Amino acid sequence: MLCVRKLSMRAIQEGGGPYARLLTPQWANKRWKEDQLSSEPAVTPQETKPTETDVTRYKVRLVAEPYGEAEGELIRFQSPMTVDSLAKALPFEGRAARWREEIYFETPVKMGTEKAKDRVEVGVMAYWPMGSALCIFYGPTDPYSPVNIVGKITSNLEMFRSLKSGTKIRVEKV
Repeated sequence: MLCVRKLSMRAIQEGGGPYARLLTPQWANKRWKEDQLSSEPAVTPQETKPTETDVTRYKVRLVAEPYGEAEGELIRFQSPMTVDSLAKALPFEGRAARWREEIYFETPVKMGTEKAKDRVEVGVMAYWPMGSALCIFYGPTDPYSPVNIVGKITSNLEMFRSLKSGTKIRVEKV
């Protein structure tokens, strides 16, 4: 290993070799620099990072006939295994039930707790492991028991206020 390293450093100092670009540090003083051995620009962090919506977020539509529809997103960062299971199960539907300022309905997903929280904010979508249900918190209320936060409602949250128990809700990918 020592011989290879000396040879590689010598190749860089003498101006080349086929692997010289791979061996040069591109990160110095917390800034990306141009590669000194080539006229091509060094790879920047923006080029290598996938966009946030590619991998971590799933846009969904929640349809409740005849009340209308709302849109939201499942956010993988908050509970990755639960969000992946819900995304694979799309589309699914269930009958709404009310509890305080929350609507919940059964899903085909059966999961345990994952980063479970006992307090949530208004507009949050959460998976309730005890009932295998998706919960929509449209007002200030705490869940019955800890829930896995899986996303948020992005439009028409007020629709859930007027929903009656027994209303069929369909969740589909946008």
